[in-house]
Amino acid sequence: MLRLKDKYEQEIRPALQDEFGYSNPMRIPKVTKVTINMGLGEAVQNVKVVEAAVRDLEAIAGQKVVVRSSASDEDGLNCAMAGEYDSVLDVPAEDHKALKAA
Repeated sequence: MLRLKDKYEQEIRPALQDEFGYSNPMRIPKVTKVTINMGLGEAVQNVKVVEAAVRDLEAIAGQKVVVRSSASDEDGLNCAMAGEYDSVLDVPAEDHKALKAA
């Protein structure tokens, strides 16, 4: 992370200031968070894939990796209020006056 921060401070910030003509250095955008994602669809059949991916990401990021799952059972209708509400407008799209009134 320090190499990225150093590169940003020494090369990218001055280039942004020149390119966009920022007179105030506080107007130059800052990097506040870097997120690294990795899709592991094959991890369903082989758990060792997750362990190998964690080692690889830790080597890349230089930090401890936090593993988060988005399993299909977490995306069900009973979770996170998915599909909890129905549309009650029941207005056809062709009827523009009714849409504006709704």
